Amino acid sequence: MTGPNVTEDEQDNFAAARWVMAIEEGLSPEHAEAFHVWLAARPERAELIARQAALPGMARHAQRQAQLEGAAQRLAQQDLARRRANEQALRSRRRFLVGGAIAAGAAALAVAAVMAPRDRGEHTAEVVPEELYETTSGEVRVFDLADASRIWLDAHTQVSVRMTRKQRDITLAAGRLFVDVARDPDRPLFVRNGQFEARAVAAAFEATAFADRTGIAVTEGIVRLTGGRGGRAIDLGKGQCAWLSASGEIATSSASAIAAWRQRRMVLSDRRLDAALAELSRYFNRPLTVADAQLAARRITLSFSIADLTEAEAARIIANAVGADLSDQANAGILLSPAAGGADAGVGARVNPR
Repeated sequence: MTGPNVTEDEQDNFAAARWVMAIEEGLSPEHAEAFHVWLAARPERAELIARQAALPGMARHAQRQAQLEGAAQRLAQQDLARRRANEQALRSRRRFLVGGAIAAGAAALAVAAVMAPRDRGEHTAEVVPEELYETTSGEVRVFDLADASRIWLDAHTQVSVRMTRKQRDITLAAGRLFVDVARDPDRPLFVRNGQFEARAVAAAFEATAFADRTGIAVTEGIVRLTGGRGGRAIDLGKGQCAWLSASGEIATSSASAIAAWRQRRMVLSDRRLDAALAELSRYFNRPLTVADAQLAARRITLSFSIADLTEAEAARIIANAVGADLSDQANAGILLSPAAGGADAGVGARVNPR
């Protein structure tokens, strides 16, 4: 809508309202460039952006914009013409977009970031959505990330990934993952959980967040592990692992067969029987449990393939190792109990049925 009834200031007001809404939803690189071209054309437009972002009645502006679609199209054409006429200036502004943004544009985008529904923990003009990944019972999957890193998710695992210009963040909500970190000295990768933070530039490591154990194990490179909120920090190298207690204390040890679950292999090293059954249950639709407290506290070391096993077959392997009986509880799962004859198999015996 142009002509004697619509001034240039009014057109800028309409355009500013549309830009504020677009910034809140997240600008593509192409639209970000168009925004900077439009903003630089008139000094007054930076103030209009800030004013529109602060208006409590912005929803009413959105309704008016729906009635002015023709004017919006013409404004877009004008922006395109300015972009072509100022190609050299645009290249300079693009450099600002990569390394920081021009002052007025950064202020406008920061306002939109404050208005965004979730707190991203950064005061920055960069709007980067989180990517969510998860697996279900018995499912092990691998994903390629935007930075060329790769993550494997164990069964019943939930993570969110967010990549920015300055760092790479993976939040492990629950379960277990293995990450092969693509080298980027200027942009470290973090794996975070409520109990720890692991930082790496180029490494490969496993991160676990189970009910009975939380920590990391490293297969390549160096990983810095920090416990809790600002707790003790240690560096772990190849073949080292660290587990955190509920109080945040870190215990380190050496490890082998790290992330064997990627090949569908169960490796249990000096684990309580109830914890071992809980971990094994992640791969089946029915749980494996133990009925007796003394039996549950028995420690067990096992190594066996779970590929193509049923839950009954897996339970039988463990029952034989600890000298227990098992009973099928239908939908309630499979229950291990002390052997009726008092048999006591050697706990810690290593079995390799496959």
